[in-house]
Amino acid sequence: MTMEKLDKMIETQREIRGLNRPWYVRYVLWLGELARGNLGRSMISKIPVSEIIGDFTWPSVQLKPSQHCLEYLSRDRIGRASGRQEVLAFRL
Repeated sequence: MTMEKLDKMIETQREIRGLNRPWYVRYVLWLGELARGNLGRSMISKIPVSEIIGDFTWPSVQLKPSQHCLEYLSRDRIGRASGRQEVLAFRL
């Protein structure tokens, strides 16, 4: 493959993806698509990013209550332990 052919392929891909536009134009276009719920397509799996995020949303929602419980229990125990250490240090 010659360098001219490679340069032409790169320029074609830049045009297809809109990378030949200034960054602020691309940003405004991206914000417009984001407002419509279009997060783009994954370059690896070629499926919409919103579907990928959606696959992980429900498990995250299910884990949140247990995360809160563990956080509360550990915070309570750490708080009590540090309070006891302060009392012991005060007695010395």
